[in-house]
Amino acid sequence: MNFKKIASGFAFVFSAFLYADIETDVANLKLGIGEYKIGQVLTQEQLTEIKAKNKFVATNKAKTKKLEDSFGNSVVLRERDNRVIIIYKQFKDVNKSILENSIGNFIIDFGEPTAISHDKILYWTFNKSEKITEEMFQQFKDQTAKTNKKANLIDVLNDGNGSLTSDYSNVKLNNIVTIKLNSDEDISANTEISDANNSKINNKNMSFYIILFANNLIENL
Repeated sequence: MNFKKIASGFAFVFSAFLYADIETDVANLKLGIGEYKIGQVLTQEQLTEIKAKNKFVATNKAKTKKLEDSFGNSVVLRERDNRVIIIYKQFKDVNKSILENSIGNFIIDFGEPTAISHDKILYWTFNKSEKITEEMFQQFKDQTAKTNKKANLIDVLNDGNGSLTSDYSNVKLNNIVTIKLNSDEDISANTEISDANNSKINNKNMSFYIILFANNLIENL
């Protein structure tokens, strides 16, 4: 009897079960923009309706397809099952009030960000049951420092699946979905400029984007 083959087969089946759980966990969070949610599988009926109103465009990643809707949302689907793996929306040359409204809506929905980077990037990241708070992330950073492990902590958030936490004892983020808001201007900066009469007007435009992703889904196409 080939025990190595049996063990290998068992490991594969076990891994498939674990991955199915992650897919379910991601979908159950119901995080998204508008009608699109990360981890959601679009039915043929939904796809037919979407195709009638929107367009599919080429992607640079194999085994995926991307739709762009009339509201400016870009949604990347895994080709084999039409599961939503990335949602992206870009705001170009807009007043800062649009950015502030977007941040305000996220804070109303999810609370304060998990982390802020370079005063331009906000992260909200989630495990299977809740948002990871700033305090939880700080605890993770403190534990990392104690173990003398050097890691780019923002990579943990950009990774979107918590895999980098496995090297650190006691504290694990186990994040499976991340929302990232990235602005080309400091979020806290004053964007007022002066007009010809030296009166302050808040009309300096800026650009930013919002992306929601789950790397476990992206890596298993």
